[in-house]
Amino acid sequence: DSGNDDSGNDDSGNDDSGNDDSGNDEGNNEEPEADTESDYSLIISGSVSISGKSNGVQFQGVSGSGNYSVSCTTTSSSYACYVGVIDAGDTWSGDITVSTNKVVCSPSGGSQEYTSIDADQSLNIVLAKTSGNCP
Repeated sequence: DSGNDDSGNDDSGNDDSGNDDSGNDEGNNEEPEADTESDYSLIISGSVSISGKSNGVQFQGVSGSGNYSVSCTTTSSSYACYVGVIDAGDTWSGDITVSTNKVVCSPSGGSQEYTSIDADQSLNIVLAKTSGNCP
């Protein structure tokens, strides 16, 4: 009889085929194709660290600019810049600029330029008191 209970589990297998009934998902399989043509946004983010002695080194934030709007948020040890909404089929080109009262070791020159990107990016920031403290 417990074998019949197992066939009861087979009935739940019918529940799984019930998930197959969400062959409406198959209809949804056409929607992701539409999604690839949908507007999107992307994130450029990373950590913020200080090389060498941190005396007096202040991370003052990041900013971005480009062919779509950029909005950045920061903590003392990380940041995230949100780009978009970007038109379907288009890409973002612009830059992320770091602000500090001392030296930006990375990205070199304190700014990272991006050309025609369409996916999230990781960019870690390294600050230092002097360029001699850069790794």
